[in-house]
Amino acid sequence: MNRAALALIARQAHWDDFCCAVQGRIAGAKGVWILHHEHQTNQYEEPKIWIRESQNKVNLDLRSPNTSRAHLIFDLVAPAHLTYPTRLNMQTIVNLSHNGVPNYIFEKLMEDGIRSDFQRLTNWEGETAMKSLLHAVAQLGGLSGIRLGRELAGLGCALGHGRPERVELSSEELQGNCDPQQVTGRTKFSGEPTALVEKIFEMIAAGFHPLASRVLWEDLEQMIKNHISSYILSFHIPTPESLEAFIIPGEYLLYLLVLIPGSYLIDPFGILEPDEIYFHATRCIKPDPLLDPFPDLLVGPVLVGSCFKPTAPLQH
Repeated sequence: MNRAALALIARQAHWDDFCCAVQGRIAGAKGVWILHHEHQTNQYEEPKIWIRESQNKVNLDLRSPNTSRAHLIFDLVAPAHLTYPTRLNMQTIVNLSHNGVPNYIFEKLMEDGIRSDFQRLTNWEGETAMKSLLHAVAQLGGLSGIRLGRELAGLGCALGHGRPERVELSSEELQGNCDPQQVTGRTKFSGEPTALVEKIFEMIAAGFHPLASRVLWEDLEQMIKNHISSYILSFHIPTPESLEAFIIPGEYLLYLLVLIPGSYLIDPFGILEPDEIYFHATRCIKPDPLLDPFPDLLVGPVLVGSCFKPTAPLQH
């Protein structure tokens, strides 16, 4: 895409910053589009998009009089976004273990992650303790995704608040007879939030304290138990010095480029050497930026993995 097209998408999506890579669908094509290397500065030209042959899923004759304008609507799936640190998934753990990484490494990472989140959810003393607890509950409980999911399926992902998830609608929802409780997220009679994390968040925001409210204390206890169960059952292990972002191949399959918001140097033509990637963050990603002169750059050997999560068993 040229800069004009990406700027138009950013305005329509009400983003605060310019994003140089987006995932979406248009005219029977699907994939990731990046800022064109020859159209990076002129934002006043006509919006344009270039489609590679590998992106075409349905071949459409756009010059045919029967072609609908609906085919030319860009369906935004997600913007480029940086997650730091990220988590190992089940497939990555199996792969690493098979290639010789000792199991105690994963056990230690899981223990450290659980201990860190437990301390964030049980730090209740101090002047700023409740503000920190409010932030921890919203972040660890995925509150923004829950609220955006009620507004419109897929909106949270398009705004960069999470990954797209498969949504199965019931027969009543398909017929338009949706339960008001599912739309509002609150019980019919009391108005209490149905999501546990949202209930806890609203109680803390209203001034309740876990040491003074038995209800809030028990809800936090249940949230911590659910969080620990998620670690164990889903194998979501946080990994220090790890990142999650779009990976776009260059001219050959061996050339890889990691794109994140704000990165303007791209390599779609094989400038990098084999087994090399380029990464430049737009914010600090180092544990201690005061000691590192380049807190936005990672230099050295890296392990590139995939965050793909199949929604159904793979077929041979």
